[in-house]
Amino acid sequence: MKMGSHRYSMWIAAPPECVYDLYTDLHRVGEWQEGNPTITDVSGDADRAGAAYTVRRGRAASRSEVTVAERPTRQVVRIDGPLGLRAEITSLFTPEGNGTRLTIALQTEWRFAPLGRVLEWVIFNPRIGRRELGKLKVIAEREVRDKTA
Repeated sequence: MKMGSHRYSMWIAAPPECVYDLYTDLHRVGEWQEGNPTITDVSGDADRAGAAYTVRRGRAASRSEVTVAERPTRQVVRIDGPLGLRAEITSLFTPEGNGTRLTIALQTEWRFAPLGRVLEWVIFNPRIGRRELGKLKVIAEREVRDKTA
């Protein structure tokens, strides 16, 4: 099994609690994640350890489980995806200046390593990661402005 490693980071002008709550709200994932994700088969709240859910993008589906949920500082999600993908996403929400540094670290394993490495470049492309975090940033900052206006 070949391991991959990815890391994305963005500063967001919003408190960690606001960023964490937006990030872990399964009803809002489609607002900032690409690929038109649909969340189904939810058991529990994604802001708590033990929650599980299925993420569907087209015909592809993956099962996710929240293994660590420490509001507002850290969330860890384990993913079992199509074509032998196993992944773990660790998301850190660190106070920085007047906002939050959101850092996402992704570790992957593929049962079929050659095919997995190709798919990984498409699915976890850094450009897509930056674009998704950029969308999350815009939403979080707008909501903080709206609350203080």
